[in-house]
Formats: sequence, structure tokens, C-alpha cells
Amino acid sequence: MARVVEWQITARLAAGTAQQDAIAAELGMSARTLARRLTDEGTSFAAVVANLRKALARDYLLNSTLPLTEIAYLLGYSDASTFSTAFRRWYGQPPSDFREQPATEAPLA
Repeated sequence: MARVVEWQITARLAAGTAQQDAIAAELGMSARTLARRLTDEGTSFAAVVANLRKALARDYLLNSTLPLTEIAYLLGYSDASTFSTAFRRWYGQPPSDFREQPATEAPLA
């Protein structure tokens, strides 16, 4: 279920419509049922979103030349500074420093 939810979130991040209610409805269930199914897998909707954003951020920084503002938008952040704050929390460094290091030295998601 978590993998299916990830696909739904990915398609909706940039549009800002990656809410649990909307995704549950798309999957033909209530938000509570979705939450229970994710809990059964040992995760939550918020954790799936956070982990997906972290992995996508790493991928975008290492494999593209997109500006930070565009990456922030694609991940559903309101601005680059909010994205940068989250990225520092995840990886302990600003996204610009992360991008400059060789891919072999970049921390895994």
C-alpha cells in the first residue's frame, strides 16, 4: 500500500494536492482506512510523504541541474528556504553543498 501511496503523492506534490483525504478517495477508501493500512505496514501518511520528499530531493540534486526553487516546487514546498530547512534536517548540510560533492560521497536517503 505504501508504494501505491508514493505514486499518488509523487503525481500530486507539485500541484499541492498530496493530501491524505484526496489520495484515499482516489484509491476508493476513506482516509481512516488508508491510515490503518499504512499503520499495518509500519508507517504513516506523513512518513511516506517525508521519506519520498527526502529521496526525490537527493535524486534531483544529484541527477539534474534544476535550480533549488524548482526542486522546492516539485517537492511541494512553498519556497526554497522551507525546502532548504528540511534538507538540512535530513542530510545535515544545505542542498547547494550537497549538490557540489561527488555522487559517491553523497549520503544515502
